[in-house]
Amino acid sequence: MRDWQSFACSSGSRECLLSVIVPVYNYHDRVAACLESVVTQLTSQCELIVVDDGSTDNTQSVIKDFVVAENVAAGYVLQNNQGPGAARNRGIALSCGRWIMPLDADDTLLPEALASILAVLKKSDSIDLLVGGHVVLSESGSSVTRLPGPISDNPKRRVLSYLLCHGISILHGATVFARELLERCPYPEHIRQSEDVAIFAYALSCPRVVLLDIPLVIINKHPDSLRHDVRLALDGGQCVADQVFRYLPPEYERYRSRFEAQRALSAFRGFYRAQCVQEADFFFRKAVSLSWRQALRWSYLSKWIRMRLRLLLMGKRTD
Repeated sequence: MRDWQSFACSSGSRECLLSVIVPVYNYHDRVAACLESVVTQLTSQCELIVVDDGSTDNTQSVIKDFVVAENVAAGYVLQNNQGPGAARNRGIALSCGRWIMPLDADDTLLPEALASILAVLKKSDSIDLLVGGHVVLSESGSSVTRLPGPISDNPKRRVLSYLLCHGISILHGATVFARELLERCPYPEHIRQSEDVAIFAYALSCPRVVLLDIPLVIINKHPDSLRHDVRLALDGGQCVADQVFRYLPPEYERYRSRFEAQRALSAFRGFYRAQCVQEADFFFRKAVSLSWRQALRWSYLSKWIRMRLRLLLMGKRTD
């Protein structure tokens, strides 16, 4: 694969409909499959930009050695480690697509995904956000297909469903953003996990949201995936909330405590499953202080009670 700057200089002024942006950090064993799934689908209306965020393993060599035909608009950029938000912003700044599709380096596009997306984009030049489905693939080989399902035509209902109820399944690889949207609301560069929550919330608040009711991407679940590193929740919780409500209209501020409570409950559940008792207890109590009605729902309260009872039976302090 060519360096993006040399490719851009040799190709001159160009325009395209869709830019696929892949940030990558230390995924030497997974990035080739991701790139293959994209490159085989690229047309003259698409481009691929890979941003290596200072990988310390063999990832850069894998990217450089990846074979791409001369007429295919694909290239890479290297930068010092700055986090996924900065890597995505760098790729977006270098791209020329009217729409942007971020894709994580450990995931793979399904066949015909780009063709299906382009068919929708060509029908309307006013789409703010396109939401498709995805397939979750576990290490054991089992898979679950999740489609976006019905989404309200009311922007406020969409945002609250996403932030407070997990009612909308939306993630990278299955979403396409209007370029102007990401220029107004860039990825936060100071958050290492859940940096996409603010982007998704803002996008759902925009008026023109379109569904593509087919799966577009395979989300590969594995132990080292950043999505499953629950300990990062200790660092990012407040920053995520600040970023979400920074870009939403002021009318949403009244829902901030409920959102923070839901984030705390998600962290509680993650630490509970990981058997990290102290952290789980901390986040449950935080959720109670923010919104006791949410925290005392039986699905959460029952887990906390079981956890405390186990500690009592083991003779450990529960204060």
